[in-house]
Amino acid sequence: MTEYRKGQRVKVQFEGVIIKGSEASNYVTVGQLDGQFGLPHGDRVTVHCEMVTRLEPENWPPQVGDVWTANGLEWFARQHLAGGIAAMVPEDGAPAWDVSQFKHLGPVLVRRRGQ
Repeated sequence: MTEYRKGQRVKVQFEGVIIKGSEASNYVTVGQLDGQFGLPHGDRVTVHCEMVTRLEPENWPPQVGDVWTANGLEWFARQHLAGGIAAMVPEDGAPAWDVSQFKHLGPVLVRRRGQ
């Protein structure tokens, strides 16, 4: 089962944002993203996870100095010696993740360097 978290951008025949995650079920609650669609029952709808496609995280890709959250941890973008992002490093000291693998965790940007 794919796990979704509040704040992740998804597509369900429209673009929306996760309001309530899928920790214990196969359903998620999706809400409007910038008022782009009208729902018949207010501003959110609950759908089966099979109908949901994860979009690229907002502010993707990571930049050196970024702090992101995923799986309950903060992650830091580490620069490769040749330039660019080599890996995302979790705050708990666990092994670093390749950026493409990290993307599948549904990360959310906490702060961008210089902002």
